[in-house]
Amino acid sequence: MEQSTRARKIMFFMPFFGGGGGERIVSHLSLYMPETLQKVIVAFEGQAHYPYQGKTVLLKIPLPKNPFFKAVAFLRGCFAFRKVILQENPDYVVSLGSITSIINLFTSNKAVVRIGNPITKGHERWLEKAYPLLVKLCFNRAKKIIAISQGSREELVKNFGVKRDKITVIYNFIDVTKTRGLAQEPLEAVHQEIFRHPVVINIANFVEQKGQKYLLKAFKLVKATLKDAKLVFIGKGPLEAELKKMAQVLG
Repeated sequence: MEQSTRARKIMFFMPFFGGGGGERIVSHLSLYMPETLQKVIVAFEGQAHYPYQGKTVLLKIPLPKNPFFKAVAFLRGCFAFRKVILQENPDYVVSLGSITSIINLFTSNKAVVRIGNPITKGHERWLEKAYPLLVKLCFNRAKKIIAISQGSREELVKNFGVKRDKITVIYNFIDVTKTRGLAQEPLEAVHQEIFRHPVVINIANFVEQKGQKYLLKAFKLVKATLKDAKLVFIGKGPLEAELKKMAQVLG
């Protein structure tokens, strides 16, 4: 009787509290979902960059780059996250990110997994290379898989044997009204010169998955036709120095 009368509860699980795209999606969902739905947001570490509505839980487990200590953090995360699930008793557990999704599938029978980046790209380290294998072994255990595009769904079905009926495509949320309002704000003087020219803007972390290298190569062809065209990268990440050097080489 208690189960049927209490408010539904959804738990989000992500690697970090920070300023990334996944964190922004969780922020939007927590703010725009009905207030009658209880929300719990869990992360390994970090400080909140975006606003959240609901309870936030920090596992206080660092995610190091060293493969051995990362494996230790994974095991610690399984035990710590399972403890949070038992305490909170959520109706749905939604994970974003590779390590959090595998932990979700190992520790919860209410797992909903969101897939953003391509699975076959961006896993260079030996520990991360195990992720595609784990997708094949574990993803059919999920209650539901959320893919952000038709391409992501097809990758799961064709390359990893995930059942098509488990996957729903839901595109990333955009607050169109807010975006249109921000577009009406005056541009800072320091940036006005850029927008007197044809301009392409890329907003993303500087990592392999985002494909900025391909954009630079393509933009060289654009410059051959539109000499005054501008390309703007907004973000940060490990490829920043390499992208700057590539831009110089390409002229």
